[in-house]
Amino acid sequence: MLYVLSLNFYSQFNFRRMTEQEWKNVLDQIKTNKGEWVETTEYMYDHFLGSVPPLRMGSECFINSEPYDHDIDGVWYHEFAKREDKHYGRLILIKYKKPQIA
Repeated sequence: MLYVLSLNFYSQFNFRRMTEQEWKNVLDQIKTNKGEWVETTEYMYDHFLGSVPPLRMGSECFINSEPYDHDIDGVWYHEFAKREDKHYGRLILIKYKKPQIA
């Protein structure tokens, strides 16, 4: 059986929920500083982790599988990591593979 978690799911934990403006500000910082780590919250980290299955995942980091954007070089994805008690996010570019012509 598949269970869908709503944002109300988080209310039973001690996560500090983000206001809509805080959410927008962090995403704007991530967008503006592509490739650079931006501090975020545990709530945002867990939201992105739980929204769609990760493209890649490590013990304390993951790449969200929903593309953010694309350009001529590749596809931009949100990557999140946690270190100690802090959470971070950034946009990373996964480059297209060039076709091998024999």
